[in-house]
Amino acid sequence: MSQIRKKSIVVTIWIYIGFFIGAINTLLFANKFFFETSQYGLTRSMVDIAIMLSAFAAMGSPTYMLKFHPYYKKRVADKENDLLGNGLVVILVGFAIVLLASIYFKPLIIQKYIEKAPLLVDYFYWILPLAFGFLVYSLLDAYAWNYGLQLLTNILKEVVLRIFVLGIILLYLLKVITLHQFFILFALQYFVIIAILLHRLHKADALHFHFKWSFVTLKFKKQIRSLMLYGFAGSVVGAIKIAFDSIVLSSLQGLESAATYALVGFAASLLQAPFRSVISVSFPALVLAWKNKNFSEIDRIYKRSSINLLIFSLFIFGFIWLNFETVIHYFNLNPEYIKGKWVLFVLCIAYIVEMGTGLNAQIIQSSTSWRFEFYTNLLLAFIIAPCTYIFTKWHGIIGPAYATLLGLVVYNFIRIVFLKKKYNFFPFTLNTLFTIVGFAIILSVTLYLQRFFGAIVYFFVGNLFYAGSIFFAIIFFNISEDVKPVINNILKRLKIPYGFQ
Repeated sequence: MSQIRKKSIVVTIWIYIGFFIGAINTLLFANKFFFETSQYGLTRSMVDIAIMLSAFAAMGSPTYMLKFHPYYKKRVADKENDLLGNGLVVILVGFAIVLLASIYFKPLIIQKYIEKAPLLVDYFYWILPLAFGFLVYSLLDAYAWNYGLQLLTNILKEVVLRIFVLGIILLYLLKVITLHQFFILFALQYFVIIAILLHRLHKADALHFHFKWSFVTLKFKKQIRSLMLYGFAGSVVGAIKIAFDSIVLSSLQGLESAATYALVGFAASLLQAPFRSVISVSFPALVLAWKNKNFSEIDRIYKRSSINLLIFSLFIFGFIWLNFETVIHYFNLNPEYIKGKWVLFVLCIAYIVEMGTGLNAQIIQSSTSWRFEFYTNLLLAFIIAPCTYIFTKWHGIIGPAYATLLGLVVYNFIRIVFLKKKYNFFPFTLNTLFTIVGFAIILSVTLYLQRFFGAIVYFFVGNLFYAGSIFFAIIFFNISEDVKPVINNILKRLKIPYGFQ
C-alpha cells in the first residue's frame, strides 16, 4: 500500500498542476470581458461531442491494447508485433464510418442545434479533427501504458494539453490570432501531445507499425473480437457519462447553459483528481492480489481507498462551496454563472458518492467477474441518457446533474452489494460515518462564521478555520492510516524535524 500511496501522490500532484492551469483557462474563458458565454460553451460542446464520436470510432481498440499486450510481448518479436498496427487500422476504419455518418446526418444536426446553438453549427466540421486527435491519442495512451509510461501520458493530457490551450487563449487576447483562428487551433490541440508521445515511444524503441497479422492475432481473433465488442460498449457508456449532458444542454438550453454547466463541472471535477491517480497505480496491485488469491489485501485496498478518497472529496468540496460566489465576483466572471451554484452542489454530491465508494469498479474489472462491471456500466448509460434528456426538459440546467446523481447512486450501490455478497468485501467502516458527520459540522460552523465578517476578511478567516479544523480532526481521530505517513514524508522532504506518531 505504501508504493500505491507514493505513486498516487506523484500522479495526483501532476494532475492538480493540470487542474490549476485548467482553472486559469476556465477563469479566462468565463471572464465577461474576454469571451461570450456562448463562445465558452462552444469549446465545451466541441470537446464533448468529440469524445462521443471518438468512442464510436475507437471500436474497443484501446481495451484490446491493454488486455492483449502481454500475449504479443511474450510470443512475438518487437518488429513483427502487429498490436499497434491492428489498433491503428481499426480506428481509421471506425473514424471513416463516423465521418460518413456525420456528413449524412448533418441536416438533422443543424435542425437540432440551429435555434439554440447556431455557433456550434458554424464550427460543426472542426469537431471532426478534434475527435480524430482525441481518438489517436486514446489509442497511443493505452499502448504507452504497456511500456510503463502512465506518468507521461497523465502529464501530457492533464498538463501539456492545458498549457497549449492557455497559450492560444493568450494569443487571442493579445490579438495575435482571430477568434476563428483560435477555434481552429483549439480543434487541433491533441496533435501536439500526439507528436510528443510518438517521439517518446520512438526513443523507447516501442513504436512498431506492422500490419501483417501475426500468429497471435490469428490464434486469438475470436477472443479479440469479443473483448473489443465489450470495450466498444464500455467506451460508449463512458462517453455518455462524461459528455451527454453537455450535448443535451446545448440542444435544449443553448451554449450559454452549456458554458455554465462546464464551469461548475470543472469545479466539481476537482474532487476526482485523486481518484484518477489511485486508479492508475492501484490496478496492477489488484491484478496481482487476484492472481495470488490475496483477498485480505483486496479488501484492505478497498477500505483504504474508500476512506482516503472520501476525505479528499469532502475536503475539496468544502473549499469549492465556500468560495464559489467569491470567485465569480472577484474574478469578473459573468454573473449568470451564479445560477450554476446548485448544479455544482448536486454534481459534487454525485462525485462524493463515487469517490467514497472506493475502487469497486477496478476490483471487479481486475477479477474474473469483469463482465458484471460491463453490465453495470450499461445500466448506468440506460439511466443517465434518458434521464438527462427528461430531467433537462423538466428542470432545465440542473437536470443533467440530477441524472448523474441518480445514475451514480444506483450504479455504486449495485457494485457494493455484489462485492459484499460474492467476496465479502465492503468499503465502509465507522470512520466513514465519523468523516461525513465531522465534515458536515465543520462546514456548517464555517458557513455560520460568515455572519461576523466582511467578504474579504471571511475569505481568509473562513478558509483557514475550515482547513485547520479538518486537518486537526483527521490527525486527532486518526481517520485514515495513510494521512500521517504522507504528512511525515512531506515534512521529512522539507527537512522539518517534526512528525506525527
